[in-house]
Amino acid sequence: MSSVIKGFKAAYYNVEKFNNLDKFVCPPYDVISGAQLKALRKKSKYNFVNVILSDDKTYRRSAALVNEMIKTGVLVQDTKDAIYLYEQIFNFKGKEYKRYGILSLLRMDKEGFVSPHEFTLSAPKADRKRIISAVKANLSPIFVLVPKPLKFLTDLYKKYSKTEPFIKVKDSHDVKNSVWKIDAPAEVKKITTELSKHKMVIADGHHRFEVASWYNSVNKGKYKNLNYLMTYYTDVQPGLLMLPTHRIAKVQTKDFFGKLSEYFEIKRVRKDYVADKVKGIAGISRNKKSDIFEFGIYYNRVYYWLILKNRRILNKNIPEKMYQSLDTYVLHKFVFKIIDAGDKFNYTHNLNDIGKLTGTGEVAFLVKPTPAEVVFGIASKGVKLPQKSTYFHPKVTSGIVIRRFEK
Repeated sequence: MSSVIKGFKAAYYNVEKFNNLDKFVCPPYDVISGAQLKALRKKSKYNFVNVILSDDKTYRRSAALVNEMIKTGVLVQDTKDAIYLYEQIFNFKGKEYKRYGILSLLRMDKEGFVSPHEFTLSAPKADRKRIISAVKANLSPIFVLVPKPLKFLTDLYKKYSKTEPFIKVKDSHDVKNSVWKIDAPAEVKKITTELSKHKMVIADGHHRFEVASWYNSVNKGKYKNLNYLMTYYTDVQPGLLMLPTHRIAKVQTKDFFGKLSEYFEIKRVRKDYVADKVKGIAGISRNKKSDIFEFGIYYNRVYYWLILKNRRILNKNIPEKMYQSLDTYVLHKFVFKIIDAGDKFNYTHNLNDIGKLTGTGEVAFLVKPTPAEVVFGIASKGVKLPQKSTYFHPKVTSGIVIRRFEK
């Protein structure tokens, strides 16, 4: 019987050739702004952004660049299957956090083992189909969560974090990334067997998961273990930080406050009041979630906080109890329909960016982060949320390791 989790032969920037890898790594493709793209490209022709975001939409240049980096020794290819212990140390609002997990392969076609929780869009999938077809590699891992603390992962981290990592790199967001290679066959088997006991939820990478599944379906038999995908696994730990994703939209209803006042108590508030309401959650939330749906609005340089007048309003408009605890679902399926907010949004996780991002006539909708336990609960039932319902900070840095498909 095939294992659900496997080691793999990673390729990575040559730590013996380069003393400092900082100039090579980049954020994931879907969070890189135009200004960041220009800055990253200036760092080095071998910055990983030149692989994952190419002006050539066929991504033939990306494939050629990866091949060039392998041939010239910029990238080195492991010859032995391994798993890779991965640590990120980062600061958020003056406090230092640490998150660690494992990079290995996940079997995608094992029914009921891994659960998605968000809908995807066709345009990003079409783009990622082009790049996987050209480069023939998993360039960035998806991010999955085990919905409970794993003692074996903690013990593994304590053991290896006392030793020197073989990769150390600081990314453009000042996240310190460290990687330890574990390639002793007995230890790899022990870790992958233990990890395979636990069901998982996709935290980030829904488009890449669906694209990799598609690529496997049309290329079966061409490459080894193509039904496996490079994956970063972590568990519930103090460094698992969830942030909110606020929405900015043009609202068609002119007197939208009047319409909302039929259902919500509305009060004008200070920014710091909203900031406290929508602050990030680390690990499992210890605060009991409010039974009453509430959210914020920023409009014409003023902040407001809205609280549902009566829970019976939700019972009538969203009768499924499971959905009532999902703030982004209520926002999209109830609030946005009341005021005709459409389906085109800009997004931000940072409340401090709201003022400059919200244009004339636009409205920012400010939400609380979705707790990890809520994500686990709804995903296990096969329920999917609106896009951008969750944000686990920080994202996994791109260019740490890649997985090239083997013949």
